[in-house]
Amino acid sequence: MASKKFLLDNVVWILIVVFSILAGFLNPFFLSEGNLQNVLVQATTLGVLVLAVSFTLLIGEIDLSVVGNLVFSSMVGAYAMQQFGVHWTVAVLITIVAGVLVGLLNGYFVAYLRMNSLIATLAMGLFLQGAVLGATQARTMVVTDEGYSYMGSATIGNWPVMPIALFVAYLLAHIVLAYSAWGRNLYATGGNRRAANAAGINVKRARLGAFTASGFLAGWPASSIHPISAASVSPSAARRCSMQWQRPSSAASRCSAAAAGSSACSAARC
Repeated sequence: MASKKFLLDNVVWILIVVFSILAGFLNPFFLSEGNLQNVLVQATTLGVLVLAVSFTLLIGEIDLSVVGNLVFSSMVGAYAMQQFGVHWTVAVLITIVAGVLVGLLNGYFVAYLRMNSLIATLAMGLFLQGAVLGATQARTMVVTDEGYSYMGSATIGNWPVMPIALFVAYLLAHIVLAYSAWGRNLYATGGNRRAANAAGINVKRARLGAFTASGFLAGWPASSIHPISAASVSPSAARRCSMQWQRPSSAASRCSAAAAGSSACSAARC
């Protein structure tokens, strides 16, 4: 029984390993160090966005503005450096704060104004993408500061820092969700909102926190990961990213729904 549960809980990872080995047999270059590094680097921004959406999926909501938030936050940081000459460390903070503020606004709309998260975040994402197009006049903003793009170009040994940072982000998210009271509150809220409220959980604050975490995770790669890939902030990046993140985030939604479905009793245990 335990082995069956383990297989069901980790079927995605098992399939990844199986298909990776199969691809390695079909093309030996696939498992080469250089190709693995390239695949992981290209997946870093996408991986952080999927993690961002997962926080809102845990509470039974969704954040469709993460791509717009990513590009908007990137634009804010790059604009601050180009127009006001701020130091790159300040630009990084400005970028993260911009992402957090967008997340807070989304959370306020959903938790306190009781707006539908699908509609509210979709509208927010479209608004942010339009703001980027208007502010940049559809032109690419080039990021020339080496400090601002350090994280994307830095390496530890022969391995780039970007996928390592992604792994650390997932590890920290797991620790927070599995072992903190706030993480248990998110699961309980997603499982049964009324039961969570009856158990003494501040449901509105939990929902606001989930969207804020999503905004932070959208602003973080915008500050240190996303701009470095092409050393620029392009308005068209929103279109490319939104097509890429939808499939993995839909898979994450199924996993999160399954996890939240078993958390109704978590509220009682709280």
